[in-house]
Amino acid sequence: MVEKVDESKRVKCPWCAELIMPEALICPFCRSKVTDLPAVEKNVDKAKAADGPPGMLRAMVLNLVCPGLGAWRLGHKIRGAVFFFLVTASLLIYAAEVVPVIQREVDIALRTGKTTGLTKLETNMRSNAWFDIAFYAYVWSFFDIIFLIRNAKKTESGGGS
Repeated sequence: MVEKVDESKRVKCPWCAELIMPEALICPFCRSKVTDLPAVEKNVDKAKAADGPPGMLRAMVLNLVCPGLGAWRLGHKIRGAVFFFLVTASLLIYAAEVVPVIQREVDIALRTGKTTGLTKLETNMRSNAWFDIAFYAYVWSFFDIIFLIRNAKKTESGGGS
């Protein structure tokens, strides 16, 4: 005879989230041990705390890897996306302008054997505004992270309005 069990007495399995009896030692769905529920809940709480906004150093490292990622992980997704797009787009435009010039000079050097054009190439590349835009946007993204973290601390302490 199968007896009906009240669904409100069931608890979620920490591994598969299926509803199981609180006395269960092994989840009937995923076959995982559920005897260590307090330890599992503590680990879940630690993981949730670690998923919070990153600190200053972590946000800076994330931003170093990918411009805008620090702001993105701080919860300012649009701001992070704008910095990523600005830096990436300006670098792509810079590359689109520079690659044909480099290719032309290398072709001339290979055909004629004269490398004077290649030495002039470095000075010509310095005057491209797109590289400057990418550089300053990248640097500004780090200052933006400092601003975001300080502003968040002010609002947490009740100093900001």
